[in-house]
Amino acid sequence: MDIETICALFTLFSGEDSDDYLIIINMSMTEVGHLVKSDTSIADERLNFLCAALANYHYHQAMCSRENSAVTYAGKMNRTQTDISLIYAEKLLRSYIALCYDIMKATDFIFIGFSSGEEALHAE
Repeated sequence: MDIETICALFTLFSGEDSDDYLIIINMSMTEVGHLVKSDTSIADERLNFLCAALANYHYHQAMCSRENSAVTYAGKMNRTQTDISLIYAEKLLRSYIALCYDIMKATDFIFIGFSSGEEALHAE
């Protein structure tokens, strides 16, 4: 994994300066390191994209957690641009996970489901 490439990709995905979010990028690199098989070459270019997509996803999670969502008259939450950005960040992350399926460990499975607009996370 190459930090400069990951930073450039993070900037491409998020539109933000990677220097401001190095802590998220470093955390994502560590997380990806734990997700891949031990015989995987860290020079595999796909890992750079996966790290950047994961950092982008974590960045958008943080932005959503900051934002206060307004409630409509009917009691539903207004969907903001930040919420929509998180959905697209997740889609991007899922596409890079699929790209790396052959180099990822299969020991831990995390299922993310959506019901009634609520995210549910289940680990097995």
